[in-house]
Amino acid sequence: MSKRSRRRRFDYLTPALALVVAFIFWLIGAISLKKTDSFEVPVDVILPKDYIIMESADSGAQPGGKGKKTTVTLRSSETVLNELRSEIGGGFKVVVKYEPKPNESKCKLLLDKTCLSVPEELWGSFSVEKIDPKEIDIEFNRIVSKSVPVKVELTGSVEIGYRLIDKFATPKTVTVSGPSKFLDRLAVVPTQPRSISGLTAGTILEQVLIAEKFPLSIDNVMQDVEIKCKETVNVTVLVEREETTREIECLKIGVLLPNGFPMAAEVRERSVKFSLKGPKIELDRLDPANLKAYVDLSSLTIKNLPPGVTQPLLKEPVYIILPPGISLDEKVPRPQVTLQLKRPQEDLEIP
Repeated sequence: MSKRSRRRRFDYLTPALALVVAFIFWLIGAISLKKTDSFEVPVDVILPKDYIIMESADSGAQPGGKGKKTTVTLRSSETVLNELRSEIGGGFKVVVKYEPKPNESKCKLLLDKTCLSVPEELWGSFSVEKIDPKEIDIEFNRIVSKSVPVKVELTGSVEIGYRLIDKFATPKTVTVSGPSKFLDRLAVVPTQPRSISGLTAGTILEQVLIAEKFPLSIDNVMQDVEIKCKETVNVTVLVEREETTREIECLKIGVLLPNGFPMAAEVRERSVKFSLKGPKIELDRLDPANLKAYVDLSSLTIKNLPPGVTQPLLKEPVYIILPPGISLDEKVPRPQVTLQLKRPQEDLEIP
């Protein structure tokens, strides 16, 4: 081979060798520029629309597996890692689809690189080093509907002197939907509380909403139950004056005698007690000193008195003048007093 041929061959090999050397140096540089970083990302569990994730015994039901997280370790350039970090919870997360089997309520889901969700333009620009944990346990329930009686919830108190005698909802039942685990144990559903503070008469509270979150005992553990209800109810509240009784003592007892009656009447008792009934607020305000008690002898005549008795004794019932709305307690006998009739000194004989 001539010297000219060898030189020509060397001229061809030199550029190729330079390209190989350049590629090796580029590869070494590229590898040295890549970094490893770990990201805590949410896990989105996608179930059929008639299922719901039950996060835990004390957190109730959360749609879509909210609260589940895993740590993903990636290797890439600083630029790509920063872009991924800004996408956490948005375009960067772990997504797992699952189709529950009949009567299944728990399962273990495997997390791998195929579950990663990242912006499309970043695919292929990183490598997955590790996912930890790589498995998650989930509990889920099917969403069902049920007709349940309504329990009326009220806040506050009616006006002093009044009392709540009844409360009820119309309609008496509503249809609610929620996890079967809860609805299987749901006997009543409460309304959202409405105030009756200061109420003095019956009323109807219209379009009262059904509570969609409330405590319920599940397996002897109180849990916050979440349900859905599209219906409203009207709540009827019945209020009346609070009736009670009170015993009072009257110190003054008058006697009604016929006009021109020739004898005077003297009450032997110094006081008399009455048992009254009526609205509590009115009885509490009642001042016994303002009440008038009396014995009615207005129909008495001399002929009604026993003959030959100059100072006859009579046993008579006592009456009392009461304000409107207050009356004597029928369960207690009306009080009686003893009266002694006396003729004036100047006229001792009965005609």
